[in-house]
Amino acid sequence: MVEIGYVVGTIIASLIVLVAIIVIIAVWVRDSYDKGLISLVAFVVALIVAGLYVWASYPSFDMKYHSYKPVAGTVEKINSRIVSDGDSVNQKFVVIFKGDSQEYGCVDTRCSLVQPGDQLSLSCIQVFVYAGTDGFDCQFVKREE
Repeated sequence: MVEIGYVVGTIIASLIVLVAIIVIIAVWVRDSYDKGLISLVAFVVALIVAGLYVWASYPSFDMKYHSYKPVAGTVEKINSRIVSDGDSVNQKFVVIFKGDSQEYGCVDTRCSLVQPGDQLSLSCIQVFVYAGTDGFDCQFVKREE
């Protein structure tokens, strides 16, 4: 499953660049008086939007940062952490599955009911961390005791 913000951003950026290209073509076909200035403005807008799109897609166009993947297994450890979220704080539950050393951060309160030994299914997206180790933010899918 692809993150909806990535899809919407791609569509909006593509539409803006497409409109800018159409404006450039229309101005040159109609032989408008200010065709050089209008074309330059449309080109600069398209260039800025394309640049912002690439910047927003950083660190790469790799889909691992823009799509969810299912993760499931037997819970070995679960703990909670308080995480600063700008002006407020949130509680995040950290899950470690048996046989997997990766820590998965569950941002759903239903993860508070999970106990070691439970079968847990999560839907996780990889999160880029600048100057650190990438992590996973997950949504609760299913728990079986």
